[in-house]
Amino acid sequence: MSNPDHPQSLREYRQTMDEALRTHDSWLALAGLFWLKPGVNTLGSSETTQVRLPANLAPPKLGTLELEGDRVLMRVQPPQSVKIDGRDVRQAELDPDTSESPTVVHFGPLTWVVIERGDRLGIRLWDNSRREIHAFPGRSWFDEDERYRVRAEFSARDGNQELRIESTIGDVELVRAAGKLTFELEGQALSLQAMGDAASGLWILFKDLTNGGSTYNPGRYMTTGPVQDGGVELDFNRAYNPPCAFTDYATCPLPPSENHLPVRIEAGERLPGWTASV
Repeated sequence: MSNPDHPQSLREYRQTMDEALRTHDSWLALAGLFWLKPGVNTLGSSETTQVRLPANLAPPKLGTLELEGDRVLMRVQPPQSVKIDGRDVRQAELDPDTSESPTVVHFGPLTWVVIERGDRLGIRLWDNSRREIHAFPGRSWFDEDERYRVRAEFSARDGNQELRIESTIGDVELVRAAGKLTFELEGQALSLQAMGDAASGLWILFKDLTNGGSTYNPGRYMTTGPVQDGGVELDFNRAYNPPCAFTDYATCPLPPSENHLPVRIEAGERLPGWTASV
């Protein structure tokens, strides 16, 4: 079943997905996640710092991160400085990843941003010199299987229908649903709740009976092309693992209960055979 909204061949798609894990500031480059406490949080490589940087890449004390309400002010201790937008700076207010323009801080091969999750603010740290970026052997996939490429009928959401989405760090968020996808697989009538936008493409979080065995236990993700003529192609051969399958420093949304499928989906990405060190 061809899909003009997926112009890449499956082999090209999977290669692109693999390469995305190795790019600058990728999931494999993640080196830390530090939740900030109100007041002053120290930043550096010392064992006593609250936001700890790699010892071989940063001084014992690089500076501080002051959390006051929903604002984070960074102060860097002279003579050191960091780069923001290509400029050397020693003081800046850091806008979180939920803002229109998150503040991205660079210090040598290190990058960090403030992330906002629920009522918490934290520092997500990347180290682009990590060996894991090059040591990663690649994603593992099932062989392509045409049985897992099906057409689904799309029904737009009813009013302000919301999905209860939990995350791997225990947060719960109510997310507005785009609508419901109904389809048939292995002789069963099935459905999935989708997020995203029907005009540009849907995003689906799902579980199936392979999770915890041949596939990643918390579930997998899948995207589609735009909805056309009331339907869309579901290609489970393109189902992929969330970032948490590759790092302990990601904060991944989990499939809602409505998307737990009572069938085995032996297609798409398998359980990783390799885990990045922390």
